[in-house]
Amino acid sequence: MGSPLKKKQANCVAVCVLSMWCAWSFAAETPVQIMAHIWGDLPRPQLCLAPCDQPPTIDGQLNDDAWAVASVMTNFIRVGGGSNQKIAGLDAADAASEILVTYDATHLYVAARMSEPEMNYLVSKAQNHDDKAWEDDCLEWFLETKEQGSPILQLVVTCAGVVWDGRHTDNKTDVGWTCEGLRVATGRGVDEWYLEMAIPYEGLGMSAPTAGQTWRTSFCRERYATLRGGPQISDSRLRWTVF
Repeated sequence: MGSPLKKKQANCVAVCVLSMWCAWSFAAETPVQIMAHIWGDLPRPQLCLAPCDQPPTIDGQLNDDAWAVASVMTNFIRVGGGSNQKIAGLDAADAASEILVTYDATHLYVAARMSEPEMNYLVSKAQNHDDKAWEDDCLEWFLETKEQGSPILQLVVTCAGVVWDGRHTDNKTDVGWTCEGLRVATGRGVDEWYLEMAIPYEGLGMSAPTAGQTWRTSFCRERYATLRGGPQISDSRLRWTVF
């Protein structure tokens, strides 16, 4: 961690993380309507992702060479916690979050380093697949692979490695959808917790990214381990485009 990013000449993926603040402001809308609203109104910064030569071992340790070439996302913002509720991004999250992403021909790889000064208060009530993972300290990931209108895929992984996965369309959320082949692992340090995911394209129902393809996505952290009372929700802003 902390190694300078290595630039490769191979195809790369660029990602724009979108603010999820609006998702909690338009509760009457469906998930697809919410995300379409967000993606239509917010700026879309891009980040280039380099492929890894060897896939990381998914063990919650974040010590593989693959993460040295991963692109890094930081500067998460508080959701609904700013002095002006109409503007996302005024306040930095109380606890820092760092997301790393790389990929190869078969998988997308995501790692997270979650700073947590209150490690003894981490919440991890969910025990089984598709339990209410968002009620624990967790990371949520939303993905739409087309401009608008395609199903939005969502993965929620708790600090204990419990997964909720679902697929959102205009009319409903399909909680029966499962990202087959998904592998996750979590770990804990003195003042931070870790997450690693290997996400197979096949499990997402799609092929590996190709040149010119755009993937719109958002990472969102829910933090319950706080003396202020939880949850505190924070996110970063992204869009991915394959060049």
